[in-house]
Amino acid sequence: MQEPEQAYTDDSIDNRIVLAHVICTYRREDAVQRKLDLLSPLTSDSYFIIVIDNGGTLDERDAEGVTVIRAPNFGGSAGFARGMAEAIRKGATHVILNDDDAELETSALLRTFDFLRHLKPEFKDICISGIMLDADNPNIVYEAGAQVIDGSIIPLKHGIDITDEKQLLALSSEERIDYANWTFLCLPVTLIKEHGLPLPLFFREDDVEYGLRLKAKIITLPGVYVRHPTYTSSYRPVNYYYYVRNRLVALCCSGHIDETILERFFDEMALEASAYRYLSCEEMILGMEDFLKGPDHVYGLCMHGMHKAPGIATDDLDTLRRGLDLIPEAPKEDFFKRRKSLNGAFRSPAGDLETTPFDMDSAHFYRIGKVLYRTGKDEGFIAERSRSKAIAYAARITLLRRRAMKALPGLQRQYRGTRDYYSSFGFWERMFYQEVKE
Repeated sequence: MQEPEQAYTDDSIDNRIVLAHVICTYRREDAVQRKLDLLSPLTSDSYFIIVIDNGGTLDERDAEGVTVIRAPNFGGSAGFARGMAEAIRKGATHVILNDDDAELETSALLRTFDFLRHLKPEFKDICISGIMLDADNPNIVYEAGAQVIDGSIIPLKHGIDITDEKQLLALSSEERIDYANWTFLCLPVTLIKEHGLPLPLFFREDDVEYGLRLKAKIITLPGVYVRHPTYTSSYRPVNYYYYVRNRLVALCCSGHIDETILERFFDEMALEASAYRYLSCEEMILGMEDFLKGPDHVYGLCMHGMHKAPGIATDDLDTLRRGLDLIPEAPKEDFFKRRKSLNGAFRSPAGDLETTPFDMDSAHFYRIGKVLYRTGKDEGFIAERSRSKAIAYAARITLLRRRAMKALPGLQRQYRGTRDYYSSFGFWERMFYQEVKE
């Protein structure tokens, strides 16, 4: 099997590379400082660091290869857009987008820089995705790039153990990558100038849209690892709002969407309700409602900060288990009977269940009274069945589905038609300039 370096590089080539490392942060001062302590000794005429501080808690500076810029909190997409624009202004040839809580070693940067320096001219627009490792299990790959299939995200190489020689070999096999998350993405400035900056989506799914828009060749490199908490390592209802709203925007702007794909979002809302995760069901509905209001409304929300959503109060698992009638599994019933009864909402409960918030099978919750959801090793929360909420959410989902199906064709045209304006350098410059003046 040919290694990526052999396929795309030539040691006789010595490209001039100026690498800008863009870190967007919000009130993670300690994490950013650790990263700067590690990386700042590498700064030179060919490598510099730009930190966009959306929280306004870091001291501004522009010296010794490190620039820290305080910015209004328009979200991660705005922070990375600001950093990308600043990197171009400073003469970068390539930009690395790197989340503040994504940990990496200096070897990852050195491998990336060396690869770019020897890159063949025909591959000048290639992008490099870091291989994301599970921060809680740092030998396990969470994803090495991802594909977007029928509106769903498929993480590549998920579950590979990098300490296993056979599995490590499989990690080197090349697959089509549709997008790379911004725990670590290195891309050439030429692509940014050609396709514009990220859309003002505040955070989540902005990397999906950008990858779909670029349609670039994306690869992974051996040893270019980044450690980051997985996207299923915590349960926050607000994430469900951004998942629905921003995934739909991404698909309308730069991907593919049809009624079948749209239908799945409503099925997922119904699943959240059937599992008594009423808070996340509510946030999915709110995300859909904002999406239906069109691009001007969605992008305008970026200036108003993070969407407000209730959090989850957790407690010790042993404490929560007291008083529950835990059973190993829910009673068996076929799908159509479960759907007719709103997953057993009108039948007497058979007992209580313990699981995780990412149990995605409605059959597991049939006739369950209470659910203890584990959100960590020693903590969790309890969700309880409510007949009134089951009825109310079933009605809301049905009515919203009808609205969305009718509006989809027009919304596709609106989102696609305004994409280039809202991702332009001019739009972002006006946004930041006006906010500063105000």
